[in-house]
Amino acid sequence: MPNNNTLTINNLKLEYRAVGDIRSHKETIVMLHEGLGCVSLWNDFPERLAEATGWRVITYSRSGYGSWSPCDLPRPWTYMHDEAFEVLPAVLDRVGFVVGILLGHSDGASIAAIYAGAHSDDRLRGLVLIAPISLSNRPSWKPLNGPGLHSLMAICALALRSTTRKTSTVHSGVGVTPG
Repeated sequence: MPNNNTLTINNLKLEYRAVGDIRSHKETIVMLHEGLGCVSLWNDFPERLAEATGWRVITYSRSGYGSWSPCDLPRPWTYMHDEAFEVLPAVLDRVGFVVGILLGHSDGASIAAIYAGAHSDDRLRGLVLIAPISLSNRPSWKPLNGPGLHSLMAICALALRSTTRKTSTVHSGVGVTPG
C-alpha cells in the first residue's frame, strides 16, 4: 500500500511516496522523475518495482512539480546540480536511505549521475539512468558528455545487475550509444 508523505527541505514542501516494506530500512530504490513529472506520473510502476524486487521504493516530486512548493522561474542552468548538491542528499537522509539505487529518468537521471559523481556515498550501490540530459553547449557540463557518461552508465548498470539477484529480468545487458 502506498504511503504519501510530505518532506520539508530548505523551506520547501516536497511530496514523497514510499511503497514496499516502508517500515524496514533495507535496500531502497529512489526514483527521480523527468522534467515535467511528479510522484503521480510514475503511476503503479513503483508498486510493481517493489513487488518484483522486494525492495522499498521511494518517489518524490521536486519543487515546482506536482501540487507542492513552487519554484523560482526561470530556473538557472545549474538547477540539476542544485538539486543533486542541496536537495537530494537531504531527501535521502530524511527518508532513511541506508543502502540502494537511484533510478532517474531524463532530468532525474542527470540529477542521479551528478549526485553519484559529486558525493562519496557508501550507501549508493548503483544507478539506473534512463535518457539522461546532457547539455553539451555548456562547458560546466562536460563531465556528463561523451564516453565518460557512457562508461558511467555501463559501470552503474553492471553494479545494478550484481546487486539485484531477484530481478535478473530487469537488466539483461548493457546498452551504450556510440558517442
